[in-house]
Amino acid sequence: MPSAFLDTNVLIYAAISERTHPAKWKVAMDVLDRSDFAISAQVMAEFVAVVRRKASPPLSDGEIDGWLASLEARPTLPIDAALVRRGVAISAEHGLNYYDGAILAAAERLGCDTVLSEDMTDGRVYGAVTVRNPFKEG
Repeated sequence: MPSAFLDTNVLIYAAISERTHPAKWKVAMDVLDRSDFAISAQVMAEFVAVVRRKASPPLSDGEIDGWLASLEARPTLPIDAALVRRGVAISAEHGLNYYDGAILAAAERLGCDTVLSEDMTDGRVYGAVTVRNPFKEG
């Protein structure tokens, strides 16, 4: 099983930030070159929502499909009722929003020991999962 689970922001930086955030784009691309990461259907859906509506310019449907096809080769966890319930429990226990709790729940289920995210506190441990910010300098 992969050791790292990617939060959506890593994929977004890789897909649309080469000109606007070149340092973060490079880090994100380096992370994607690793062969040991996983994602969830939630991460894929959030990625599509952002690159379709918030990117300037938005990615085309063909570009989005290319990204999704490459991500499908990675371990990808579907969303089910048990995952939603675990996400709710983690978010309540740690004072997180539901979506961050669901990402931690997916990482936990896949046996990943690390979530790569800039949205959660770097170094914070949630059960068996530690958050690492790949964009943190120093």
